[in-house]
Amino acid sequence: MKQVIKSIQNDQHFRFTYDSRPMNENMKRYSEFYNLPTENIMYRYGFESFVHERLFIQSFRPLPVKAHILLLHGYYDHAGVLSTVIRFLIQQGFHVLTFDLPGHGLSTGERGAISEFSLYTESIREVVRRHLSSSSLPVYIVAHSTGAAAAVDYILNNPETSQVRKAVLVSPLVRPYRWNAITILIKPLKTFTRNLKRMLRNNSSDAKFLRFVKNDPLQYDQVPLSWVEALIRWNELIKKGNSSSVPVLILQGKKDTTVDWRYNVGFLLKKFPNIEVELIENGKHHLLNEEELIRDKVFSSIHRYLTDDV
Repeated sequence: MKQVIKSIQNDQHFRFTYDSRPMNENMKRYSEFYNLPTENIMYRYGFESFVHERLFIQSFRPLPVKAHILLLHGYYDHAGVLSTVIRFLIQQGFHVLTFDLPGHGLSTGERGAISEFSLYTESIREVVRRHLSSSSLPVYIVAHSTGAAAAVDYILNNPETSQVRKAVLVSPLVRPYRWNAITILIKPLKTFTRNLKRMLRNNSSDAKFLRFVKNDPLQYDQVPLSWVEALIRWNELIKKGNSSSVPVLILQGKKDTTVDWRYNVGFLLKKFPNIEVELIENGKHHLLNEEELIRDKVFSSIHRYLTDDV
C-alpha cells in the first residue's frame, strides 16, 4: 500500500476535476483500502495547488443532493480515516467535500508540521471559495479536533462565512490535554530535539479502529515541536477573535484525554452564542470512529442538527 500512496503523491498531473474519468488502479486500491464509497455516486478526486503545496481533495456526491458538507479531519489523520462518517452522510443525501490538510494524508507538506495554524484556515477558505461559494444549497461544516480548530478560526475571522449555515465541532481542539505542562516544557525540549515520538493513545473504544490506525501507512509517528509552537501562538490569537452568530453543535466525549475538553467547551461557549453542547458518556476523542453504540449516537446527533432546517 505504501507504494500505491507514493505513486499517487508523485503524480504531478493528477489534478482535481469534476469531469468524469475512470479510476486508475492506484485510486481503486486506495479507496478499497480505506473503504471509501465510490460506487453509485459521483466520486471525484485529485490535487489542487495551495500556496507552495498540493491539497488532495475528494468529492462524494449522491443524487439528489440536499446540502453540502465540508468534512475536516484531525491531527495525524486524513479523509480515509473518516470513511464511516462519509458513508453515513452520503446515505442521508449530503454531498461530502473533504481534503487532507497540509502535511497530512495525500496532501504535500512536512509531515505533521505547520508554520502557522492560519495555513489550515487559509486552506479551508480556498477550498470553500473554489468549490462551494457559488452553490445555492446550504453549506455545513463537520470537523474533528484540529480540523475543528481550523473551522473555528475560519468562521470567527472570515466575513464570507455567512454562507456557512451550521457547524458541527467534534472533540474540538483549542488546548490539548495537559496544556500547562506543554507550554512549560516546549522551550527546554527545543534545545535538543525538533520532534518527539508520537505516543498512540487509546482514543477510541473500537479495538478494530485502533489496530487500523496503528497500521495505517498515512499516519505519522513523530510530533514536530514546530506544530506545538504554532498551536501555542494560535491560542493567543484566537482569544482576540470575534464572536460569531453561526449556529454550532459541539459533540464532546467525557473520556477524552487528547484535548482539554472542559476548557475548550467553555472557551467556545463565549465565542458562539448560538451553540449547543452534547456531552457523550464514555466517548473518547475519536467520536467519529467510536464503538458502534457511541458512534450511532454521534451520527444521529449530527443528522438531527443538520436536518432541522433542510
